[in-house]
Order: sequence, then C-alpha cells, then structure tokens
Amino acid sequence: MIPNMTVKDFNPLEGLNLSVGLNGTFQFGTELDIFFQPEHILITLYVPIILLSLVANILLIVVAVKCNYTKNVTNIFLVNLSAADLLVTGVCMPIQLSKAITLVWFYGETVCKIVNYIQGVAVAASVFTLTAMSVDRWLSISPEPRMRPPGRRQAVMLLGLLWFAALLIFIPLLMVAVVRRETVPIISKAYKNISIETRDVHFCTEEWPGHDTRKQFGTFSFTIVYAIPGSITILSYACMGRTLCSVRPPFDIDEGNVSMQQGLRLMKERKRVAWILLLLAVLFALCWMPYNTMQLLLDINAVNAKDLSMYLPYALFIGEFGAFT
Repeated sequence: MIPNMTVKDFNPLEGLNLSVGLNGTFQFGTELDIFFQPEHILITLYVPIILLSLVANILLIVVAVKCNYTKNVTNIFLVNLSAADLLVTGVCMPIQLSKAITLVWFYGETVCKIVNYIQGVAVAASVFTLTAMSVDRWLSISPEPRMRPPGRRQAVMLLGLLWFAALLIFIPLLMVAVVRRETVPIISKAYKNISIETRDVHFCTEEWPGHDTRKQFGTFSFTIVYAIPGSITILSYACMGRTLCSVRPPFDIDEGNVSMQQGLRLMKERKRVAWILLLLAVLFALCWMPYNTMQLLLDINAVNAKDLSMYLPYALFIGEFGAFT
C-alpha cells in the first residue's frame, strides 16, 4: 500500500541551492531537486535482489512444470509461492525502486490503481501460501488419524480460495488510489532578479472518504494478512516441533529395532530440524513486523507520514527480502 504522502509533507523550497554572490549573480539548483534525491543504499539493495529473485523463481516454476513435480502437494505449494514471489518481484520491487529515485509519479492513474492493488494482493497471496504450507507440513506428521494433509485437488482448490481472498481483501485500494496533482513553486533566475513560477507535479497516493474508514481498513488488513497468518504459522511449526521431539513419534514403525545410540542421534537430528523450522517461521514474522507496524500506525493516524518517510521503504524491503528467502 502506498503511504498518503504528497508535496504537502515537504517544504518545496528546501533543498534548492539558492545563493547570492557579491557581483549580484544568482545561482540556483536543479528544479524540483527535493523530489529527485535517489536513495543509493536502497537502490543497491533492490537491484541484485530483483534480478536474483526473477531468475530463481522463473527457473523453479519451469523445472517444476517440465518435470511434472506439481503432482506432489508440497511442490504445488512451492510453485504457487514462487508465482506470488514473482508477482512481488515483478511489480512491488520495481515500483519501490522507482520511489527510491523520485516521489513524482509519471505512469498515470490507471497504473497507480493497479500497482497499489497488486502490491497488496501479491504480499497477501505469499503470506497465505506460507501459512498453508506450514499447516500442510504439520498435518503430514500429525498423530491424529483424522487429521490428514490435503490431496492434490484439494490443495489446488485451497490455493484458489486463498488467491480469491487476497483479491477480495484489497478491492478498496482500487477505489482510493488516485493520482493527485500538486502545484509547486519554482524559482527561476534572470539577470539580477528572480521570479517564482509554478509547476504541476503528480503523486500516486490514497484518498479515503474518511479517517475512520482508513483506520478500519488498516486494522482489518493488518489482522488478516499479518497477525492471524503469522500466529497460525508459528503455531503449526511449534506443533510440528513438539511431534518431532516426542519420545516415540507415531510415524516411527521400526523405532524399537534401533539401538539406544542410534535413537539418541535420531532424536537430536529431529530437534535440530524442529528448531530450524520454528526459527524460519519466527524470522518470516519478524521481517514483516516493521513494515506492517508502520503501515498500521499510518492508517490509524498515530504518527505523521513525514516522520516515517525515511524508514518505511527500508522496512518494506526487509519484508520483501524475508518473503524471498
């Protein structure tokens, strides 16, 4: 989602190099320099991640389809996750890279609406897929006979429902995303005098019908896309770790035939795997926590957008990087 930030959050005359020499000659910086101040660190971070993610996800999908790996339920989830990550990489990251160069919007209102909408859908689809994968892994080793992982057809139907839910949740963004035109004063120089002209610049932003509406949507999306899926994912991996670390796992048919030393080694290996899985789940939740928290604070108007303008792009990069890893 795009923070509701426009030229009003800045002083248009700040950043202009205005100086007066002793000979009466005026020197000026480039017009609208304040909107064209590239974040070199952010650009350096995004470019290799975009390239690596595109290559990795495309190769995974091609290999999975050509080698018929999609007959396996786990691989179906992986392909769907790659498709969601590919959407994040192909849409969200380039737009954030563009914003790292300039805040001015050049692509028109239709693209503003579509990009704003797809960003929310892609992130939600990726989060929902990871959550479904964690539940599927837990069900695959569950000791309860009635709890079994979904079959291939059930998995495809489940993913279809998750994508439909993601598309449905962010429909309001199509309605509120607009391109706002702002008039900015520009200082022009002449011989021994100055004049102030105006120029129109455009920003892709969100215009909600009221503060309460934005607050309700922000709280709703935070709960549905981050809080609930994150809790389910951590709970699933925790249950999986408990089963893997149990003294007599239900899926060990020949455990009674192994020696005590082999059993101890097996138990240590299972505990290590359980901790790794739980660590991955916690890492995913932590990566998305800064961005989701900041976005929620903006939506409920708890902080000024100007106060988070420097940190929000980096928080979003951390979340997108966490989804990619």
